[in-house]
Order: sequence, then structure tokens, then C-alpha cells
Amino acid sequence: MIPAIPDDAPLGTRPTIGMVVPALAGGGGVPAVADFLCTQIERAGRYTLRIFSLATSSRDDCSLRLRAPHSWLGAPRSRTGLWNGRPYTHFGATAAEFEFQRYGTRSPLTRALRECDLIQVVAGSPAAALCASKCDRPVVLQVATLIATERASAVSQSTATMRWWREAMMRVTSELDDRALATVDAIMVENEWMLKYARERSAGLGRVVKSPPGVDCEAYTPLADRKPQVQQHPYILFVGRFADPRKNLTLLCAAYSDLVSRMPDPPRLILAGHEDLPVPAAALLARCPDQARIRIVRSPSARELRSLYQHAACLALPSHEEGFGMVVIEAMASGIPVVATRCGGPEEIIDEGETGYLVPLDDAKQLASRLELLCTEASQNVAMGLRARAQVELRYSATAAFQPFAQIYDYLLNR
Repeated sequence: MIPAIPDDAPLGTRPTIGMVVPALAGGGGVPAVADFLCTQIERAGRYTLRIFSLATSSRDDCSLRLRAPHSWLGAPRSRTGLWNGRPYTHFGATAAEFEFQRYGTRSPLTRALRECDLIQVVAGSPAAALCASKCDRPVVLQVATLIATERASAVSQSTATMRWWREAMMRVTSELDDRALATVDAIMVENEWMLKYARERSAGLGRVVKSPPGVDCEAYTPLADRKPQVQQHPYILFVGRFADPRKNLTLLCAAYSDLVSRMPDPPRLILAGHEDLPVPAAALLARCPDQARIRIVRSPSARELRSLYQHAACLALPSHEEGFGMVVIEAMASGIPVVATRCGGPEEIIDEGETGYLVPLDDAKQLASRLELLCTEASQNVAMGLRARAQVELRYSATAAFQPFAQIYDYLLNR
């Protein structure tokens, strides 16, 4: 029997969880999962939380970079900041141009992690957990996919020289993925195929759990009456990092161009995210005859994003690959159906024809057809949105989704 931590334990006696997240302030699914976990850890009132961020770019100004001689003096630096109102510390890497260097240990980070009682690493791929390999504390890894799967799109779209470099980095990092899976104390995965892979590579570790993240169903809520919005002012919403090749934004732009060319009164398109649009996607949108129907919202606040979800007719997710799809459950919690490609994670979330639609990869015509249906059939749209909301409440509410994490924390803290 695992002894429980009293809810009213004095602050000084509560165990400290160190949350480690690559590129914490960069936006995207990984920080969204980290935000979910941080919120639930804080609400539990049973732990103290410290947050750390890792450099993931060769241009990170805290890192020692081979192409920046002025950075060679001293050790990699750190800086502090606020993320969603929480203080955090960001750590650079040595020789950051080499991707595998970004996953290694740093003495200042190791010292900080040793002041914690348990380490929670939230990452897109497992290798990031190796940064905690010398902290002598139990490590829980929450992970979505593998580096080889995550980088397939970027590698395939690279020039010949860059493809060689990226393939080399990917081979090394893939080995680090496997090493991390074999050394952490618990692994929390988001889908079935990653569950199988992690169990095969975790050297007999028994604590490999399929535990997808959840969404705050009190923050993400539907409009009281969505039908007038769908009938009168429908828009298609995309949420994600524009420059991420996996998001395949060009496919959505091609589908939208098709809609505009054949509908007398097409819906609007709102793209919400970070960075710049890929050149092919921007070129497709530039050819649309009615530019007033297209809106780009850069780096929306949490409040703006929730409003965008609420008032949308549907969410479009045209990705090549998704380990899970936080935007899918955020949209469904907001009462809107989702049209996604069959790219992995969404296939385990969306009930085809009930809470949304799944379309083949790279099929702009099918994507356009499903988006048109949801923007023109208001009654069907609203019914699907209600079912989507009910499904999220049942499967992905934040409280229920956090329970496996809390159980793992208590087990590791009291063993």
C-alpha cells in the first residue's frame, strides 16, 4: 500500500516535482501537454513545482555554438522567465549545432534537478529524458512519438546536403531515444503504437502506461448555441506551428483554394499559430481571389485561442504525423467537430462520422469535401460538436487524465 501524502501537508514537506520541457516557450503540442500537467500538479496541492526548459535550436542564445565564436567563453548559460504566469529556468547546450548535444546533461541543470524529489520530462521524443540521467532522482517520461517518425517530413523535404546532415543527426538521436526508454523509471505514452514500442525498448520496465493528456473542460467550453454561428459566419480553424513540416499546412491551403473556387459563399479560414507560413502554403493563399476571407492570428493568447475554438465551424488538422493531437481535444472540448488526416494520434481520438472526420493523407479533395459539409450542414455540425464534447468529458477530462500520473508519482516517491 502506497502511503498517501496529506493534502494539508506543510509546503516545506511536500515533494518537489521538477518539470523539464524542451523549448518550453516555443509553442506547440509539447508545451500544451506540459501546461496540462503543471495545472493539475498545482491543483492537487500536494507537490511543489519547479520548471526547466531545454535549448532545442542551434541559434539558442544560451548555448555554446560552433558558428558563434563569441559564445565559446565559459559554459552554456541559463536565463529565467515567465511561462503562462509560472517562473522557469532555461538552459543552453554545448555545440548546439549537433542535435544530440541538446539532450545531454548540463552541470547547472543536474544540480537544480537534484534539489527536486522527482523529475517529470515532457517531450516529443524520448531522448530529452537523458538530460536528467545524472540527477539520481526518479524520472517519469511523458512522450508522444519517436524522433525518426517526427522528422520524416522535414528530412524528405530537405535539399540533398541538408538531407544528409539531418539523416545523420536522426540516426544518432534515434539511438538516444532507445537509450532513454531503457533508463527512465516510468514512461507515459499517448497512443497504442508508442505503447508497444516503449514496452519493447524499456528493458523490462513494468511502468509503461498509455495515458494521453487531458484538457481543462472548464476552460474549453462550447457556445450555448453554436447553430447561428455555423449558419451565418462559418470559418475553418487551423491551430499549430506554421513552419513545422509535419503540420502539412500546404494541404489545407490547397483544400481551401478548392473550396473558394467552387463555393459561391465559401467559409472563412483562420490560421492561428507561431512562426511564418511555409512558402508553398503562402503562395496558394495569395492566389485566393478573396483575401478578406483569410486571417492569420500569430501567437494567440490562451483567451484568444479559446474564443477562436468556440466560434469556429470546425478544426482542420492536415498533418503528416501526430503522436496525439492536443488541438483535437481542445477543439472537441469547445464543441466543434474536427477534420483530420489519418496521421496517427487523431485516429485514436476521433470517431469517424460521429465526432469528426478522418481523411487520407495528402487528399486535398477529400479534405475540402468534409470541410464544406461541416460548414454548410449546420444541424449535423452542431450534433457532431455535442458528441465531441461528451466524448472529451468522458475520456480526456483533465482530472481523469491526471490520475495515472499522480499514481506513478506517489509510487516512485514512496518506494
